[in-house]
Amino acid sequence: MFTVTVERLYLYPVKSCRPLLLDSAWIYPEGLGLVGSESSQDRSWMLVDSAGHFLSQRQVPALAAIQPALDSANHLTLHWRGPALAASIGSCLRLHPDECIGTRRVDIWRHTGGARLAPAAINHQLSQWLDRPGTQLVYRDSGAPRPLDAERFGEGVIDFADAAPYLMGLDESLQALNQQERALGLRLANWLHFRPNIVVAGAPAFSEQTATRLQLSGNPSFRLVDACQRCAIITLNPCTGERDSLERLTLLAALNPLPQKPKAPFLGMNATWVGPQSVVATGMQATLL
Repeated sequence: MFTVTVERLYLYPVKSCRPLLLDSAWIYPEGLGLVGSESSQDRSWMLVDSAGHFLSQRQVPALAAIQPALDSANHLTLHWRGPALAASIGSCLRLHPDECIGTRRVDIWRHTGGARLAPAAINHQLSQWLDRPGTQLVYRDSGAPRPLDAERFGEGVIDFADAAPYLMGLDESLQALNQQERALGLRLANWLHFRPNIVVAGAPAFSEQTATRLQLSGNPSFRLVDACQRCAIITLNPCTGERDSLERLTLLAALNPLPQKPKAPFLGMNATWVGPQSVVATGMQATLL
């Protein structure tokens, strides 16, 4: 058991785009939301191709150049932070979920379901930003929620996160990786490479992998389900999408081998929320159990 401190909170309005760094957030079973929000806002939007298949930085590294913003009324604003655009192409978009009046089928991993489709003008501009014709922005369809993998995570629903509604990181684990990178003269990773929702500090490196809960004050807790296997996204610059350290995957695999997959890189814990709607804030004390 370790007493830890909440160091960082990240909310990702659009899957695989840049995050919002928050001082506090509301915790819903489906993911984080801004304080005052009516529901989870984490990965409630997603970009898909013309066939409805979800897009991530695996296929489209330039998604790293899109910076979302949210306001209290749930308006989404997107800013293009990538290479200069033609003068005729705007670098800012703004819309509200209520403007997504069309629907379409979308595929995300093994799930096929419905989503609400952004207006054609929004999708045309996003296609120009990414130089990828047919790109479309979709919003979750609350009438057709995506179920969690019940065998792995228990009953519940999720928006457009890969697997679990939460990813927890332990700062000391990242520091252990940074120590190895520094010794080899490599570029240092930061938490933006690993896309967690909540980062805590105050326990030995990788001790989160033997814990089962992150308990906040008042006893509600995150259930730590399993370690997150990392993919090539962690080798990309999280602000530009350009490759910045191909060695990071193999270095992490050697530093933190797990018995079941000794050659795979792991960092962070997939988690679910067990308890009522609650608040989490940076500086808050918690217990890693």
